[in-house]
Amino acid sequence: MARPELWNEQLEAWVSDVLGGGAISHVQRLYGGTSADMFVVRSEVPAMSAADRGEAGATAVLRLYTNAQWREEEPDLALHEMAALQAAAAAGLAAPRGLAVDVHGVHGGVPALLMSYLPGAVVLQPQGLSERLQAMAAAALHIHRVGGSDFAWKYQVYQDFDTFVIPSWPRRPELLAQALDVLRNWQPQGPQSFIHRDFHPGNLLFSDGRLQGIVDWANACVGPPQVDVGQCRLDLAQLYGLEAADEFLQLYCRDAPADFVYDPRWDMHCLFDILFGPPQVDEGWKQLGVTHLTDQMVADRLEAFLEQALRRWGQ
Repeated sequence: MARPELWNEQLEAWVSDVLGGGAISHVQRLYGGTSADMFVVRSEVPAMSAADRGEAGATAVLRLYTNAQWREEEPDLALHEMAALQAAAAAGLAAPRGLAVDVHGVHGGVPALLMSYLPGAVVLQPQGLSERLQAMAAAALHIHRVGGSDFAWKYQVYQDFDTFVIPSWPRRPELLAQALDVLRNWQPQGPQSFIHRDFHPGNLLFSDGRLQGIVDWANACVGPPQVDVGQCRLDLAQLYGLEAADEFLQLYCRDAPADFVYDPRWDMHCLFDILFGPPQVDEGWKQLGVTHLTDQMVADRLEAFLEQALRRWGQ
């Protein structure tokens, strides 16, 4: 069997050892992610009982942290995600089990994490969206019921609002300027919880309309649950429009704790979190079969998202 370019004998030996010592019989690249390289791996473990095989994982997922900029910004990112998976497992969340971590890239040249394989697939097509939104809201609420006060990683913003410069590419830069003024004078308050920090449809696995798992825990931390809600709303608005984003929020708020408040400034905050260049169709979405979007559609939908947030804040 041909191995991917990133694969080598030392990495294969490490994976094999973690999975019980059997030969690696299958390696397949997973698509949809943009910050790391992911592979499904299968090993032959004839000596293990069926129960043991289920625990160790004859089928697993290997994550190689190949993004050099990300590694430079977060040298402990493999350890971070492993700790997040352990916290998620302890809380009974639908997350992979962390099987082994190579923090310093001893085996494959870059940090690596081996985790259990979850069934299901990312579903981004509009068919069945309402049912998936209900599952998304329930999953987010489950995450946010975890206290996580002893989790070492704490929430940090991605943008410095005091030094942010309005870029030249927006068609209506005045909207960004208005939002920036709002955010510079805002100090969010409220309860903190364990949060995923990258909660969106591309990190949720479905099978037959049912949510099977939540993946990509590399940014998990203790922070405001509104960050997860806002991130998901932002992606829903880009993929499907404002109606889907609002439906998700309504479903979340319906069952949220009594002290949960979603200030529309969180929409602005989460939008600025991704403003590192002109709006584009996410490469992961393209890999997962999204063909109906254009860069201009994404830009228009983000503008509508921001305009709605400013209008709601002004009410």
